[in-house]
Amino acid sequence: MSKEKSAISVFQKYLTVWVILCMVIGVPIGKFLPQIPDFLNRFEYAKVSIPMARFI
Repeated sequence: MSKEKSAISVFQKYLTVWVILCMVIGVPIGKFLPQIPDFLNRFEYAKVSIPMARFI
């Protein structure tokens, strides 16, 4: 059980880093590879993005 607890604390400890990293990667993808967001936008139901809903 202590291994699970330490893994969660590491994730929580660096959550800001993960968010910033995702933003740094996501902005260039949206700008230079617009076909990726266009593809992901196909998976939408009732104006809700299924990939985003899955991660939330």
